[in-house]
Amino acid sequence: MISEETVAQVRAYPDIVAIISDYVTLKKRGRNHIGLCPFHSERTPSFSVSPEKQLWHCFGCQASGDHIGFVMRADNVSFAEAVVHIANRAGIPVVESERSPGMTALDMKRKAILDVLFAVRVYFESKLAGSPGYDYLIKRGFSSETLTQFHIGFCPGASAFLADAKSAGWDFELLREAGVLSKSDTGEWRVRFWNRVMFPILDHKGRTVGFGGRTLDDTVGPKYINTDETLVFNKRKIFYGLDQARTVIQKQNQALLMEGYLDVMAAHQFGFGLAIGTMGTALTSDHAQMLRRLTQHVVMIFDTDAAGQAAVERSYEVLRTYEFQMAVVELTEKDPADTLMKDGPEVFAKALSVAEPILGYRISAAHRQWRGRVEEVPGLLEGVLSMLQVEPDPMIQRFYVKRIATLFQLEPEWVLAKVRQVRYTAAKSTIPKHDSQDKYHKAQDFILFCMAGDLVVRTQVLEQLTPNEFLGETYQALVAQMAASDAVNQALLVAIQAPEQAQLLSRILMKTGDVGSDLSDCISTLRSYHKRHFVEQLKQQMAQAESRGHDEEVARLFGQIRDLLQNH
Repeated sequence: MISEETVAQVRAYPDIVAIISDYVTLKKRGRNHIGLCPFHSERTPSFSVSPEKQLWHCFGCQASGDHIGFVMRADNVSFAEAVVHIANRAGIPVVESERSPGMTALDMKRKAILDVLFAVRVYFESKLAGSPGYDYLIKRGFSSETLTQFHIGFCPGASAFLADAKSAGWDFELLREAGVLSKSDTGEWRVRFWNRVMFPILDHKGRTVGFGGRTLDDTVGPKYINTDETLVFNKRKIFYGLDQARTVIQKQNQALLMEGYLDVMAAHQFGFGLAIGTMGTALTSDHAQMLRRLTQHVVMIFDTDAAGQAAVERSYEVLRTYEFQMAVVELTEKDPADTLMKDGPEVFAKALSVAEPILGYRISAAHRQWRGRVEEVPGLLEGVLSMLQVEPDPMIQRFYVKRIATLFQLEPEWVLAKVRQVRYTAAKSTIPKHDSQDKYHKAQDFILFCMAGDLVVRTQVLEQLTPNEFLGETYQALVAQMAASDAVNQALLVAIQAPEQAQLLSRILMKTGDVGSDLSDCISTLRSYHKRHFVEQLKQQMAQAESRGHDEEVARLFGQIRDLLQNH
């Protein structure tokens, strides 16, 4: 487990820009660095990193925090895992202790599963040489270097695996939780993968989180089986090969999106290190968000059959929501692996060089289906017109309108009119809209900013304002925590455990401070707001008491109101 010493050193690591630059392309602007937020879709950068304050904040979705919080959110990992990641990157020694701060029982279970999955991966690798799986892959054209690079293995028969697992001392219940074993109703242990080529699935950090297995007998069961969802594996959130491709994708600002294990392996073998795969599942919004941290340019290379083309359509719908620039490659063979093995990398590279933007691809596909009758055109172009309707760039829209008109022998004005008639319901944004703050919210933000950075000011403010005089439960809870703490600025942020309060304070520390406000004026503004609203509440109570004939209550409330107004 990680020691307090390691955690303290990671917290004090001074280069938040270096950590976040692994995920986001940042550009210096003034004292801060800005980039596109990795946590929501945007065209204009609203994500800001402050080297001075060692904090980050998105002015679009309002997410914020320190470098540990960023890694936790970006990689979807625990506190302890984020600390280890930053420590390894920063060259900070990871000192073990009996129990890591923030390490829950669930974190410990997750670590145990990752450890046993790694051991099983090594075992499968040791069984590949001389197996039918090795012969199959070599015949398909894969080199032994590629098999080693992707840690390809082989799972023997069920009884042999169970015997070897028992001999290795593996916990069978843990293997079940890892998705390697299952249990029958009668309590008999069953091996999920047997007599299959094994493809270890690694997350973007290189940890083995699951397996895919291919049968060598297509008459027995499904051709491919993946690990079921576990504590560490969710195929909706993982790309096959991303651990290998991540750096290249960032460097070249482009990703090659494929479907299967063999396609990705073949691409890497022939030098196309940008390739990643969805492992046969549909592309999801989780995939898109992960990919968007690396690039906004995606080239789709799916099988040429109906299923592959349907995958293009589904992927477009997901990627469009996150404003990716998309292109599609058309191959001569059924899938990318076959094209590479049969035609070689030169033909594949040429196909990549003429990849069509998604709109052009859809128009070409529709034209290939056209049999020359005008009655077919509306149906063939329905999807294309929907895409054009949401295209924000009028120059691109006009270009493809003219292309459609030329290919289908139509008037451009007619096509443009049809585009404007198309009804299209775009996916609703899940990003909360934040209205500009009124003067009262700005005042209390400035007050909290001053309280966070100076204990003397904090004491002075608390002598004049109670937590209940702040607007909103999160503000009130944050003020109460500040009142009980001697920490300031980032140390204060670290000490606050509640996510909503920590995010609020992070936003305030990043956003406030240069507004030229006067603290005493802000305190007066907030007290005036609170008093006015309190008076309104008392008036409502007095009206209710009067309607019920409670004269004494009316007199008491009136006295409260009079005192408040006189003390204004």
